[in-house]
Amino acid sequence: MAYNIDLAIAGFVVLLVLLLYLKIQYRGHDTVTIRHIGKLVFFMLLADTFDIITGLTITYATSVPLWLNYVLNVAFFDLNGICIYLFPVYIRYIINQKTDVMDIISDILLGVYIVMCTTSPFTKLIFYFDENLLYSHGMLYFCNYAIPMLFFAYAFIKLFANYKKFEKKRRFSVIGFMVIATSGPILQMTIPGNHLVDYFVLSIAAFVIIFGIETPDYIRLQEVLEELEKHKESLEIAKRIEENKNKTIQSMTKTATWSLQVDKQYNPTKKYWSDEFFWLLGYDRAELGDKENDLWDNSLHPDESQTVLADFMKGLRGEAEFLSEYRLRGKDGVYKWYRGNGERVVNSDGTVEFHGIIQDIDEEKIKEELTAQRLAVVEELEKSQIALKEAVIKAETADRAKSDFLANMSHEIRTPINAVLGMNELILRESQDESIRSYASNVSDAGNALLALINDILDFSKIEAGQMELVPGEYKLSDLLREVGNMIGIRCSEKGLRFVIDNNPGIPNLLYGDEIRIRQILINLLNNALKYTEEGSVTLKVEYEKRDDDRIILVMSAIDTGIGIKSEDLPLLFESFKRIDLEKNRKREGTGLGLNITKSFVTLMGGSIEVESEYGHGSTFKVYIPQEVRGKEEIGNYDPTAQSAPRKAYKPSLYAPNANVLVVDDVPMNLRVVRGLLKQTGIKVDMAESGAECLEKIKQNEYDVILLDHMMPEMDGLETITRLKEDKTHPNQETPIIMLTANAIIGAREEYLQMGFRDYLSKPVKGEELETMLSRYIDLSKQN
Repeated sequence: MAYNIDLAIAGFVVLLVLLLYLKIQYRGHDTVTIRHIGKLVFFMLLADTFDIITGLTITYATSVPLWLNYVLNVAFFDLNGICIYLFPVYIRYIINQKTDVMDIISDILLGVYIVMCTTSPFTKLIFYFDENLLYSHGMLYFCNYAIPMLFFAYAFIKLFANYKKFEKKRRFSVIGFMVIATSGPILQMTIPGNHLVDYFVLSIAAFVIIFGIETPDYIRLQEVLEELEKHKESLEIAKRIEENKNKTIQSMTKTATWSLQVDKQYNPTKKYWSDEFFWLLGYDRAELGDKENDLWDNSLHPDESQTVLADFMKGLRGEAEFLSEYRLRGKDGVYKWYRGNGERVVNSDGTVEFHGIIQDIDEEKIKEELTAQRLAVVEELEKSQIALKEAVIKAETADRAKSDFLANMSHEIRTPINAVLGMNELILRESQDESIRSYASNVSDAGNALLALINDILDFSKIEAGQMELVPGEYKLSDLLREVGNMIGIRCSEKGLRFVIDNNPGIPNLLYGDEIRIRQILINLLNNALKYTEEGSVTLKVEYEKRDDDRIILVMSAIDTGIGIKSEDLPLLFESFKRIDLEKNRKREGTGLGLNITKSFVTLMGGSIEVESEYGHGSTFKVYIPQEVRGKEEIGNYDPTAQSAPRKAYKPSLYAPNANVLVVDDVPMNLRVVRGLLKQTGIKVDMAESGAECLEKIKQNEYDVILLDHMMPEMDGLETITRLKEDKTHPNQETPIIMLTANAIIGAREEYLQMGFRDYLSKPVKGEELETMLSRYIDLSKQN
């Protein structure tokens, strides 16, 4: 078989000229489009070259080795497929479209085509040489044209699906390329004489697409447009500053610029927002991605969206000036007021550009609204001003009187209790006589009971003032039950009652909540049960309800066999300062605040409390408290052997014989208590009975810690520390000063810390707490 290769050679020349033209003409003006066109022409040139060589080898098959014929044919078919495949890839880059499913299918088809061509010499599916070395067509020879035609069909689909994205000139050149290129296979099969015409036609098609898409004038125009685009925003801002100079200068701090380009039918073709616009709404531009152009439309307040959009379209069409005020929703979901204006520009080709500024006027609007509201209520405020001042004065006077009363009551009661409990602690530490220690232990119980009454009153004052706060943390329920069991178990034994703790062993042990308040709730409920039970038992039952893996409801019941509660008295149980069934309970201690405080604590923790009682047969108080689970360990069964523990012999936790502490208090008994409590610590204790004496002693000695009382005559603790701080001549400039006071009302600690005290210790002073406090501030080098 002989092939006429004259047209193929002509095509080779045209393609070579086109490739050289691209390299020379567009040198220094390289673009994505030019690179893909160059790649397409290059592969056409390679394919045409192999087409010519293959035609020659087939023509002179008898003088060419069979393997060379195979290799040249395979190379030609593969290059032919790649060449036609590159055209839809070129169109994809023109429309700037991401890879989709059809692109993936196109890639797979190319792979199938190459595999078929490469294996054809062995399978004889596309071509082969017979025993006479004559070129023959295989049963799938049509794939040689069918698969490339699929690539062209896909390119047609891509083109028409994105028709509006193509410029007119580019659109017609691409269509021309497709029409001319598809005529190649038809001519190849219809022209007699075995002419190799296919790549001659493709060279003409390539000529059409190159000179129809990118010309030197077009490239230069593109460069000018790109340069203008770079400077567009600065030119627009400069123009607006020149035209609206005074107005722009006043509003530059919270403004953003925008621009919109539309076609002749007012369909948007390009939108632009400056970075300040996204900043005004609280966004980072990068996080919005493709959604940034729709942010303004999606953020408009529903009440203004229709009106503002209508005004915007009138301005865009040139029917009216666009100047409007509207609300936009920020990233935090809050709407703010903005003022927007726009200026319309009509280009020579009939397209329209709209440029404008958006300004944040939310503060201005708020001021306007506040001014309007102020004017509306001024008259009413003037009428009620005198009455309001009188009410405020009365409220402040009453609140101050209450605070002063609580402070004085706390001080007056805690001061003697401090002396009683302090001296009693020294007896318990130093006496070896068991009867005396027993008496002292009773004194300690009575003093602590009295102190509990005072604490109830102070807790109640905090709850009333709304200043009671929870302090949650991790704790072990087993430790909490053991502490409560020890405390209540001893008191039950003394009264001849049986105390039982009945707990569900499957309760999670490690919980998160306010352990102190839960302990106080249990002690209040169990003390209440103990108070009204003369025989029988007091039981603490602990159960739980599981909410999920991280949360449970702790269910705790205080059950007694006491006198019970009348049904008509149940509604009064949780009222403050209420004592029910007074005739029967007149000899029982209590303020009537315990259950009220308990209910307040339970409510503060998001729980609930309920009571069941049969008069004469006992009562059950049950609380439900939500808690977080922090571990998988279960509590197990409660160990009854841990319910009571003997009082341990005193052993100091601190020994610092080289330390020197100054104690200032106007009550000599309190000074002796502190000195006695620190007796076995080895600390040297200096004493002063007034603020004036304190100021003299600090000039003569350097102390590790100063314990300073608050309420002293002539010069109290606050005035003393003020003078101490003002005097820069004494050696105690850095000495920690700790407030030692009987004032334990709301806000006392915060007030003392603000005045310059390093820490706070309330009376009555407990030895363990005093030693812990001192160990925190005495230098470790002085502690053994």
